[in-house]
Amino acid sequence: MKSSVFAVILTILSAFYGLCLLLIPVKFVSTYDVVLTASGIYFARVFGAALLGFAILFWSNKNVPFSDRSWQSLLFATLFSQAIDAVINVRELMSGQGNSLGWTTVAVNVLVCLASLYFLFQKKAVKTTGLA
Repeated sequence: MKSSVFAVILTILSAFYGLCLLLIPVKFVSTYDVVLTASGIYFARVFGAALLGFAILFWSNKNVPFSDRSWQSLLFATLFSQAIDAVINVRELMSGQGNSLGWTTVAVNVLVCLASLYFLFQKKAVKTTGLA
């Protein structure tokens, strides 16, 4: 997969979740069978703003090749945030929070983590073979 395709996919995912959490947090989170308090709405909007920040970063990198140093930092940040998000989501789902739709978020987290790892290791393999 090319860096531009990966960046656009992550831009769409981040922008979708970010806008939903920022603009319609109660309605969006209710699809997961979760009820937000006033504090929950506040933190959902803060998280939505952070996701929109990621969307801007991915969009900014859509025409940058993976060999560029900026991708390594972006992939590490993505891997870190998605892995922690997956652990939190699994823990909450296993304790009875939310409904089965919550597992789709875990699936997205895991797929993004795997793709980030793939591109991180692919980049290192290219560097060690001297093809970059």
